[in-house]
Amino acid sequence: MRQKPRPRQLDRAIISARKYFNNERISRKTLRRPGRRPYACQVRFFVSAWLRAHTDFSYPMIAGLLHKKDHTTIMNGVRRAYELWGDDLLFQQAMRPKRQVTEGVFVNGEGWTDLETAA
Repeated sequence: MRQKPRPRQLDRAIISARKYFNNERISRKTLRRPGRRPYACQVRFFVSAWLRAHTDFSYPMIAGLLHKKDHTTIMNGVRRAYELWGDDLLFQQAMRPKRQVTEGVFVNGEGWTDLETAA
């Protein structure tokens, strides 16, 4: 039986959070559990930011996935994630959508470069 798209995206966000925090015990249950302990909040911040970066979900949709009452909770979580880890290279890589292709060209086997520098 196929999963619905929304839970599948949440599962992908959880996998990314497991890699980022190096903790295999992160699950839907840990995300949806009430609590304000710093680690639990940070995981929710990360997952909220990941869902926002990798999907076209609105803040209310993400709040529904995480069983939060209000979309402003998610807005705050995304903002806090970028405040906490915005300079972290691993965080930046995790937030970069895989399907997004930057504008550029592949030059002589050296990799992607900007269109301006290739000319």
